[in-house]
Amino acid sequence: AADETEVSLPGRLVRVAERAARAAWAQQRVDVVSREHPIATTLTERDVTEIVGFLDAIRVGSLLFVP
Repeated sequence: AADETEVSLPGRLVRVAERAARAAWAQQRVDVVSREHPIATTLTERDVTEIVGFLDAIRVGSLLFVP
């Protein structure tokens, strides 16, 4: 988090991240997830909604998936 608070991903988001990481690696793509970038090729709409909600909860503006 922005204030250096230790953050743990919920189990579902860990599974989403693992799946997205494999897809990003296979496609050699990067994806940004944020309110301003609500579409990510390696994620479903539900995944993006849950990630953005989690980012809001920890007061982080975006997430970068890099293979």
